[in-house]
Amino acid sequence: MLTQRPKQLQRDGLLTRAAYAGLPLRVEYALAPSAAVCTRS
Repeated sequence: MLTQRPKQLQRDGLLTRAAYAGLPLRVEYALAPSAAVCTRS
C-alpha cells in the first residue's frame, strides 16, 4: 500500500525514481522538475 502513491506520482511525471542494487535494496524518489513548477506560488 505504501508504494502505490509514489508509483502513481511517478507515472504522472511528478516524481523520479532511482533504484540501487545491493543489500539492502534501496529506492529513492525525488521531485521531478515539472513538479517543482507546480509547487512555486
